[in-house]
Amino acid sequence: MGAAVPLAGKEKVCQEHAEPEQHAPSIRVSEICSLETHPRHRDRADEDWDGSDGRPMIVIGQTVKGWWPAAEERTIPGHGEQLVSYHSHPYEMKMNDAYFVALAETYERRFGVKFEGIRDGPVTDERERLIQFKTNIDVALSVLDRD
Repeated sequence: MGAAVPLAGKEKVCQEHAEPEQHAPSIRVSEICSLETHPRHRDRADEDWDGSDGRPMIVIGQTVKGWWPAAEERTIPGHGEQLVSYHSHPYEMKMNDAYFVALAETYERRFGVKFEGIRDGPVTDERERLIQFKTNIDVALSVLDRD
């Protein structure tokens, strides 16, 4: 168990986590495993990739649903506990609630932008809600226009 075997000639699949015949031959699977059990796979996938191979790379590993770049030890600075798993789904939140504002504030600090109206609570008028949404999408995307 745990030994690597060839797949379609040169790819390797971790036997512990997948059987080669489960994968379509048109998709190259670099390594399939738990990043906690085999952290070396996370670091090697890009390094071992043959750049002349035009097929897409797929890496499967454990992730955190609700991951946020500014989270520190599962907390959102200035707010408290980070929401993960299904709790992080936006359908559980009201518009402009405190958690959303806390996430937005970390983005504002990181990129030096300011979102409009998010600290004023939910917008009840549909037209105004769409205007706020469009305005703040433009604010978020404006960081891409920088050098």
